[in-house]
Amino acid sequence: MKKKLVLVLMTAFALAACNDDTSKKLSDAENKVSQLEANIAAKDENLKQLQQSYDELKTQYDTLKADTDKQDFPGLRVEAKSLFDKTGTIQIKEDGSSETRNIDYGVTATTLVTRYDWLNQILLKAVLAAADDSGTSKKLPDNVTEEDVEQAYAAIFNQFKEGAPESKPISLQKTTEVRYVGQKESLLTFNLQTYLFEGGAHGMMSTHYINIDADKKTIISLNNLVQKGNLNKVRDVLWEAYQQRSNMLGTEPTVKKKDFKVSNNFYFTADGIVFVYPVYELASYAEGEVELLASYYQINQFLAKDYQQTAKDGFKEAK
Repeated sequence: MKKKLVLVLMTAFALAACNDDTSKKLSDAENKVSQLEANIAAKDENLKQLQQSYDELKTQYDTLKADTDKQDFPGLRVEAKSLFDKTGTIQIKEDGSSETRNIDYGVTATTLVTRYDWLNQILLKAVLAAADDSGTSKKLPDNVTEEDVEQAYAAIFNQFKEGAPESKPISLQKTTEVRYVGQKESLLTFNLQTYLFEGGAHGMMSTHYINIDADKKTIISLNNLVQKGNLNKVRDVLWEAYQQRSNMLGTEPTVKKKDFKVSNNFYFTADGIVFVYPVYELASYAEGEVELLASYYQINQFLAKDYQQTAKDGFKEAK
C-alpha cells in the first residue's frame, strides 16, 4: 500500500514538473510571437513612412524638373548628328556604245540632338517620315530610334544602287536635314529641309517647318493654330495676299479661289504667320516655294488663344 502511494505521489510530481515546463515553453513562444508581430508592425510603419517620403520627394522632383525645363528653353542648345551619310559610284555603258560613264549617288540624313528626349523624338520622327517620298502618310512607331532612321535611309541608298544601271540617270541624291530656326518663350521652331534628285531636269527641294509648343510638348498643327470655324477667314486673308503677290509680279494666279487652301506648313514671325506653299502649287518651279504673310492684325482674332498676340507681346489691336 505504501509502495502504491509513493508511486502515485512520484507520478503527480512528475506531471506537475512537465506542466510547468510546458507552460514555460508556451509562455516563451507567446512572447516571441508578440515580439515578432511588434517588429513586423514597426517595419510596416517604417516602410509606410519611407513610401510617403518617396512620394513627396518624387512630386517635388517632377515639379522642379518641369519648372527647370521651362527656364532652360531660352538657352536651348542643339547639336547636329548624322544618322546616315553614304555615297557610291557605278560605272555603266551607254546604250549602243562601248563608252562608259559614272553615275554618282548618295544619301544623307541629319537630325539635331537636345537634352530633351521628347524633343529629340519629335525630330527623329520628322526625319523618318521624310524618307518616304510616296506622298502617302504612313503610321510611324510610337518610339522611333536612330536605328529605324538609319535603316530607312539605307534602303533608299540600296534602291539607288540597284536601280541606277537600268534607269541610267545623271546622278541620284537624297538629302534630309533638320535645322534650328529659333524660339520665343515656349515656342520652338525647326525646319526640315529635303532635296531629291532622280536624274530629271532638276531636283525637288522642300522646306517643312516644325513648330513646337514646349509647354505641351507637342507640334502645333494647323488645327491647333486656328480656332474651329475660322479657317475660311484665314483662307480669305491668304488669298488676298496671293493676289497682291501676283499683281506685284505682273502674273496671273495659277489656281482659282475655290481650289486655294490654307497651307499646313507655316512659321511665326514678329509681324505675323508665314504660310509656305510647295513648289508648283502656286507658282512655277523657277519661283520656288511661295510664302504668304498673314499679319497678326489680320488674323490674330482667328487664332487659338494660346497663340494669339497680346499686350504682353507689344501687340495692339487695330482701331
